[in-house]
Amino acid sequence: MPKNHVLLSLPAEECARVIECSAPVKLQQHSVMYGPRTPIDFVYFLESGMVSLLTSGRDGRAIETAVVGREGLLGSTIVLGSSHTSGQAVVQLSGQGLRTPAAQFLRCYRQLPALFDLTNQQIGLLLFQAEQNALCHALHTIEARFCRWVLQASDRLDSNVLELTQEACSQNLGVQRTSVSMVAHTLQRAGIIRTRRGKIEILDRARLQNAACECYQQVKQRFETIYAKAA
Repeated sequence: MPKNHVLLSLPAEECARVIECSAPVKLQQHSVMYGPRTPIDFVYFLESGMVSLLTSGRDGRAIETAVVGREGLLGSTIVLGSSHTSGQAVVQLSGQGLRTPAAQFLRCYRQLPALFDLTNQQIGLLLFQAEQNALCHALHTIEARFCRWVLQASDRLDSNVLELTQEACSQNLGVQRTSVSMVAHTLQRAGIIRTRRGKIEILDRARLQNAACECYQQVKQRFETIYAKAA
């Protein structure tokens, strides 16, 4: 039984068709799934873990535009006619999934109506995240953004303990590590989280949600609306 929500939402025959041309793959933390302007050779149906989609400037600094977990698929934009990436995709939280060769995925996309619709919805989710992140980066405090990011990572792992460094958080949020360290220290003193070397543990989820910006709930509700039957 697949754990990816896109696959779970497909009729049995369509799901079997996709799985038949797919192979299991492990997602190692910090591994680069796609580099900037590289070919999309595979489309990935994530079953656990989390991948960040990043856009980089000429100076090498990057910022996160969206995340993909078991609710979606990685590489869906290939159906728009572009065989290369515009940014990069990096595994933030280790996991596993299924990968489908791009040519076979495109064949399934054109021939399977439910997969066609769900893939288009997934692209819509990515665009919605990009819009929400643009607003978030411009208008919300570092603390609110940090809380949002920790919560969305926790949702994708179904765990309150994250194998995640403050350095990784700062890179994805596009801020200095010292800023993230100050925020994490404040939240720890308040009893909301606990930080250890390479780990962040949520102690009080309700208060963490109250401290997060509205972007967390906005994106979560959009996911839940589409994948309510599969969740």
